[in-house]
Amino acid sequence: MSTPTIKSKIGVLHSQIGFDDGVSIVIRQIEEVMIRQLKIPASKIFYLCGRAGNGGANIFVHPQLWHQHWINRLMLKNYQRGYTDKQKFLIEKAIKRAQNIIAKFIQQTQIQVLIAHNTSHPVNFITSLALARYYQKDGFTPRYVLWWHDSHLERERFLHPSPQVQRYLLAGVPGPYPDFIVFINSLQWERSKSYFKTLEKRRPGFYRRLQHNHQVIYNTADLEINSVKSLITNPEIKRLVRQFLIGYRIKERLRERGLNIGNTLFCLQHTRIVPRKKIDFALQFCFALQQKFSSSSRFRGVLFFVSGYNGDEGEEHKKHLWEYFQKLQQSYPNAKVILLFAEDNPYSEIKFRHFPFVFAYLGGIATYFSEMEGFGNNLLEVLAAGLIPIVYQYPAFKSDIAPLGFKVIELSRYKLNDNFLNRVIYLLNSSSLRQSWGQHNLKILRRYFSHQTIATKLKLALGI
Repeated sequence: MSTPTIKSKIGVLHSQIGFDDGVSIVIRQIEEVMIRQLKIPASKIFYLCGRAGNGGANIFVHPQLWHQHWINRLMLKNYQRGYTDKQKFLIEKAIKRAQNIIAKFIQQTQIQVLIAHNTSHPVNFITSLALARYYQKDGFTPRYVLWWHDSHLERERFLHPSPQVQRYLLAGVPGPYPDFIVFINSLQWERSKSYFKTLEKRRPGFYRRLQHNHQVIYNTADLEINSVKSLITNPEIKRLVRQFLIGYRIKERLRERGLNIGNTLFCLQHTRIVPRKKIDFALQFCFALQQKFSSSSRFRGVLFFVSGYNGDEGEEHKKHLWEYFQKLQQSYPNAKVILLFAEDNPYSEIKFRHFPFVFAYLGGIATYFSEMEGFGNNLLEVLAAGLIPIVYQYPAFKSDIAPLGFKVIELSRYKLNDNFLNRVIYLLNSSSLRQSWGQHNLKILRRYFSHQTIATKLKLALGI
């Protein structure tokens, strides 16, 4: 394997790029660091994916690599019970096809480094196994850098594979082939040690080498504002707010419930619509909070807005949320809570990452009750807008984010009580406190989560 240099060509492999999922966001951030800090020309960065939100000469798209491709979904559907002979034949055929796609991409682009995102996760089964077989067959060029966002070792739903699936996981999800692994939180290395030790039988010395060839690189944040005060006078943010109010008919919807912008709490759920984000609990929080509003409070109702999209991770969750919302309406007959989804207006020009700025301008808050996250990209986006989140203490938050001193309201259990709700109301009743917390959070983001902070570690991972 030739030694990579700053002049090297870099390949990036993932299910999809250019969307609003956490991995796509990280891919965009890494590209920015490579170009601006490491001075790698954009023309030397190539992408291979199953689906792309944008086009370009350096982007190679093959639907077979998409995590929502039917054969990949088949593998996940039968994860615990295994596969029939016919299914095994179709799976092996798909892996071979993906392996050829990867080999052709590497041959065409002549890359020296390949950053493979989430080939540690069964959601990318076909691509992960295909990449492992490529290295098993064709040697160890280019340098294989695995960006470990998540894995089958961290999710309850993946902890009980069938014996057949377990063999696949050991062989290539990710298998014993990465030259370097980037973890996105400090818990992942400890959780994965036993898996890596098992791989010693397949590639002697792999675990020992990996002890010296892994690194934790936190997700970073786009810092677009210098202060929370600047939100109010920023003409671009004002324009986005106007678009939001018009595009989603906010004033009309509020008027129908006897509300207006001044007496409504705008609450943002800045995530995709999947069960582990606990959006149903966030809805319960909104109803319980609205019931606590007193006559002395300026708030009379809550508008709860989900900015992400539905149907990812093999789940159809939106229908459940609507049903649960209707059940809450029956339990709280006098509550004035409005539920909206960003994806219900496909013509909106507001991008996913801009919604936190809109809600910060409107004096709102955000909910982030996820039970599990690799790190918390969307949480960083909320903080970078000066918006204060209400956060459940998921493992990576407790280990890597909370110790840095962010000003947020934390929840340790999925249980609402008067003390917790009163803390939220106290924050809502003080715009100066929200502004102070927001400014404090921006300061921490600049210190620990700016793109520049990862340049040195990224250079080490790439081997340049």
